[in-house]
Amino acid sequence: MMTASRPLRILCLHGYHQNATVFAKSTTALRESLKDRAELVYVTAPNYVQGYVPSNDSDPKKNEGRRAWWNFDDTTAVFKYIGADESLEYLAQVFRDQGPFDAILGFSQGSIAAGLMTLLVAQRQFPPSAPAADIPPLKFAILVGGHPSRAHAHRQYYPPACLDGGSAPLCTTPTLHMWGHRDDIVPATRSAQLARAFANPVVFTHDGGHYVPQDAAAIEAVTRFLDAVVPRARM
Repeated sequence: MMTASRPLRILCLHGYHQNATVFAKSTTALRESLKDRAELVYVTAPNYVQGYVPSNDSDPKKNEGRRAWWNFDDTTAVFKYIGADESLEYLAQVFRDQGPFDAILGFSQGSIAAGLMTLLVAQRQFPPSAPAADIPPLKFAILVGGHPSRAHAHRQYYPPACLDGGSAPLCTTPTLHMWGHRDDIVPATRSAQLARAFANPVVFTHDGGHYVPQDAAAIEAVTRFLDAVVPRARM
């Protein structure tokens, strides 16, 4: 275990149809609860949701709009994520320009991206187009309402235990997985499938739907997880 000597820096990836501003607002309680311990850094995906027309406003904040880490092409036999490669390259550049980051937090589509990115970093394959040796392993990841990537091109990065029930070494990066039993967008079974890609995943479930839980029980679960993987420095 590592002892934190400075505030943790956590890269935060929003969900489909969201952006950095929306995600930051929707996780205010969590961010406030961690303010003495971690800095949450929010970034906006480079792709607009398919069919969305951005405004012509020159203000970047007003032009964030509805974003996606990728759009979908399920019209062929091989399922594809359109824009995923560009997003992974963009996130690698974020690590270089705005890092260092200790960890990553993702929600919904952002959780799929964060889970994939955690595996890629651990395998020294991030980004796949040109693996960057200067990006260090993550200390942990928090994955909320996500599942394994459905893109055929990404299957090679997931352990068989995750996708097919086989046995193979699992990713040892510590992970906290959170999902709701009433989630009608990402079923609990799919979120549990993502957890199986990691060794000793910590799981927190709640009775709600597709959102980042921020009640007392959820915040306590996040705090306990951080205490286990990056204990506070002793004064």
